[in-house]
Amino acid sequence: MKPGSILFTLWALQAIAAFAWLALLPGDADHGLLLGFSGARLVLMGIALALAGFSAALARSARQGGFTFRPAQHDTLFLFSVGAAFLAPATIIVLRALGQTSGFVYTAYADRLAPLAVWFALSALELALWLAWSERSEIISALRPVRHFFLLTSYAALALTAITIFVLLTRLGLTANNDGSRGAPATPLLEWQILLALILSLVFLTLGARWQQLERERWITLLVYLFTCLLWLSQPIRPGFFATPPRTPNFEIYPFSDALIYAQYAQSALAGNGFLWPEVPTRPLYVTFLTWLHALAGQDYTHVIILQTLVLAAFPALLYLLGRELAGRPLGIGLAVLAAFRDLTANVAAPFALNYTYSKLFFSEIPAALLISLFTLMALRWMRDAHKPAWYALLAGGVLGLCALIRLQSAVILVAVIPISFFVIRGHKRWAVGSMLIILGMLLALAPWLARNYRATGGLVLDNPTSQAMVLARRWSGNNGNELMAYLPGEGQAQYSSRMLNIALENLRQHPGRILGSAADHFANNEIGNLLVFPLRDQLDSPAELLWPEHAFWQAWSGRPNPGQTPVIVLYLILFGLGLAAAWHKNGPAGLLPLAISLVYNAWTALFLSSGDRFLVPVDWAVYLYHFLGLLTLAGLILTGLQGARENVSAWLSARYQGGTEDGESGPVSWQRLALAAALVLFLGACIPLTESLFPKIPPLKTLDTAPAPGEVILYGRAIYPRYYAAGEGEPGTAKLGYAKSDQARLVFFLLGGQNTLVIFPLESAPAFFPNTSDVAVIGVQADGFVRAREIVVRKDGKSAEYVP
Repeated sequence: MKPGSILFTLWALQAIAAFAWLALLPGDADHGLLLGFSGARLVLMGIALALAGFSAALARSARQGGFTFRPAQHDTLFLFSVGAAFLAPATIIVLRALGQTSGFVYTAYADRLAPLAVWFALSALELALWLAWSERSEIISALRPVRHFFLLTSYAALALTAITIFVLLTRLGLTANNDGSRGAPATPLLEWQILLALILSLVFLTLGARWQQLERERWITLLVYLFTCLLWLSQPIRPGFFATPPRTPNFEIYPFSDALIYAQYAQSALAGNGFLWPEVPTRPLYVTFLTWLHALAGQDYTHVIILQTLVLAAFPALLYLLGRELAGRPLGIGLAVLAAFRDLTANVAAPFALNYTYSKLFFSEIPAALLISLFTLMALRWMRDAHKPAWYALLAGGVLGLCALIRLQSAVILVAVIPISFFVIRGHKRWAVGSMLIILGMLLALAPWLARNYRATGGLVLDNPTSQAMVLARRWSGNNGNELMAYLPGEGQAQYSSRMLNIALENLRQHPGRILGSAADHFANNEIGNLLVFPLRDQLDSPAELLWPEHAFWQAWSGRPNPGQTPVIVLYLILFGLGLAAAWHKNGPAGLLPLAISLVYNAWTALFLSSGDRFLVPVDWAVYLYHFLGLLTLAGLILTGLQGARENVSAWLSARYQGGTEDGESGPVSWQRLALAAALVLFLGACIPLTESLFPKIPPLKTLDTAPAPGEVILYGRAIYPRYYAAGEGEPGTAKLGYAKSDQARLVFFLLGGQNTLVIFPLESAPAFFPNTSDVAVIGVQADGFVRAREIVVRKDGKSAEYVP
């Protein structure tokens, strides 16, 4: 019997089995129709019989003469069969998920459609295998150059299997740990976004040589950037926890929580008070960036976000360049699409998600991701191209130093880059010189900020002691609360930071097992959270949720997958392993650079007993890089069954991007360009302290006729972000002083001036005139951490008002 006849006979038998399956399903509610079956059931049974008859006819034709296909027909059938093999079971999975939450009707649909879906899936898979078998010699020839990839895949599979078994046995990262701050996965990519990115990448992959003209063009990065700008700017800001909904008296969006802290530093600089001098602000480069955004765009939150978007939209473009460097344009296009659309998901989820981040917030994670991806790209090019000049390595180090001024733990990336580059660069002299120049560039970027802080504190302080050293001391002491560890009398910030570090180290000496065990658990939680950047749903509340989330399903992860989630996690591990093998196959050790950067960054975060949520975002692009490369590689292996695209797919699968390491030592050093690069890095680092001195000090408003009563203080300054809360109101989900729900009606704002403090003003009704960044004079009582106001005079743009309770 001919193979075609066997195939179609099998189809016919499967159709008869589907008919029997439909007939044996439990009876319908309405038994008034023929044979007790509903009309819909009879239609489905009729389709099964028709498929059986059609298949039998095909089998008869195959026995008589067989089938021959032209290349276009062969490829069309192959694509259709592969698509049907995945689409049919996916439809049933979606219907069953909807049936668990949205009504029994979806379960009923799934039960009725399952027999035909199984027929379509099996028949499509069999057709694809039959078509591939007919081309087996050509497919084997196309895959012969990638034999090394399959060997690497087995190594990756063994390593990931061993790690998975270890995690399951130890429950590391799966069982909640009481030490520190443990979070859920970050905002994930959605299924349709992954599918869209895959389709676009496969278009570039399968058309390969036809895009050579585009390959020579340098405009595609600009097109990616412009597309991202248009996409992000087309979406309105959805207020949430970190950008609160408009409230009286001004009905404007204002930053909140950590975003409010950054904005307070920026507003202080605009008022001529530096970054709350002599404080050492956290995230100083981002605070500087935010200061200039306000200086250019004004105080309207929407306008500031527009300018921020024009900068942060470079992130998908950089991922495009990085993906192209590692695996060609198909990977670059896919990564750019994923990064661009993920931001939209975070915007949709803002009203109900927790601890999220994206481009429309005053947060440092996306800027950090931008600079880390830029540094990764530069480091990759440096280590693979022997002709990169010395100034290039120094400039790359400067980028890393600037990144450390956004997220301090970025500096630890050197621990990943320098060892990997040793195995990539064959000339050890070039490796040593380049490594020293990277370190020098980082130090040059940090030097102006260290000098500023030495002048302000009398010691070497790089970041805010309260946000870094104190958190480390508190968590290593076993305290998970949010209370501050107070300064001692006469203690400066440098001395305070030193004391906190000593407390942390003393606790490490006394309790190494607890602290290191907790850090290991947080590290594992970070890596599991990274793995789940591809979606893992707990439920599906409506069909619309396939497009945009209606609840934060990623935050329902508790470390214990339900039976339906386990196969998905296994699939993601397989894709990740394929991506690792493909990256190594194409790049050698350099292909593991993004993974190494992600690991050391998350390890540093874990040392602070912190994990999950938005803290993953600066480096989780490295994980979905491997996820997507694995998916793209798997799709490429399948598409070797296409006659028209086999040559291009084979060329991509076997392509190497090793670079020019075999060329040995680099050429002579241009000292002039090296000096110019050093000057540029120094200037960029100096922009932070320079920003503090460029804005003139705003004269205080001193027009109060009322004298303060005994025990009261009178303060002058600028009021930022005034919010009015009626009795019983407050910001949801917070216990912050002044902003939590309270029985007292009050106006809350932050005062910048001679004394920087929170002001709480009991007021029965919202003030009619109290604009943001207005000049105020306040009389009130100084309390612990705030001033309770009794009288306020406010003035802006020639208008003024006075308020008393």
